Amino acid sequence: MIIVKLSKCSLKLYVVVDRESIREDMIPVHGLSLLLEVQSVKALFRILFGVGPLSSVLINNLSSLGYKLSDIDVIVLPINSNALIGSFHDIIRIIPNVTLVVSPSINIGFPDMNVTRVHRTVQLLDCCLVLPPLGPRGELVLAVNTYSGLVVVIPCSHVGLLRTIKHVISQLKVKEIYGIVGGFHLSVFDVLTFNDLKSLSRKLNVEVIIPLYCTGFKARDKVLKLLKGNYIHSLGAGCGLEYKF
Repeated sequence: MIIVKLSKCSLKLYVVVDRESIREDMIPVHGLSLLLEVQSVKALFRILFGVGPLSSVLINNLSSLGYKLSDIDVIVLPINSNALIGSFHDIIRIIPNVTLVVSPSINIGFPDMNVTRVHRTVQLLDCCLVLPPLGPRGELVLAVNTYSGLVVVIPCSHVGLLRTIKHVISQLKVKEIYGIVGGFHLSVFDVLTFNDLKSLSRKLNVEVIIPLYCTGFKARDKVLKLLKGNYIHSLGAGCGLEYKF
């Protein structure tokens, strides 16, 4: 159970790596990396959630967004999957002093680095937590308490999207979630999951859903239509998407 009290902050979220792109200058690839620019009461903090499979794609796409690797304060490696951590060994040679927060299932092979291995809740900032690992692959979920509401960032949902959301609710003891972003491990044929997601989204007053990475192409469109009218529905979800909470 979470016993810390979270402050509120502003959050700019950028999709850096994804299997789709909404910009011609950004390269799509099967993987996930999200840049979270968190403005807390104390400081501006940049978190890279996942690093994608290829360093060349990550560096190119960050540059297209106006950032470079040296701008990153913390890298979260949330699950042991090449699609999310494949470029790690290349980029760590460029930014060896970056702080790492990693799933207990990942052996990074750099014992001298500043590494936090997550076994229980880790507070990154006064407004931001990494929740305890979930499932056999030790999947890490990030929660940011923004001025709009709680935003949940998910890597891959291998244990199931609904179970992942319920894990957040159980850990944080919350009744509302403003935004859900990340890999949903969802196919358009998962009819029961869609129906339950629709019901749960209404119950939690979810305003923003951004399906990425392991969410099937047709499933993305179906998920986005759950909140039709939101501008993400017209843009689509993929590399280059920016959203301010």
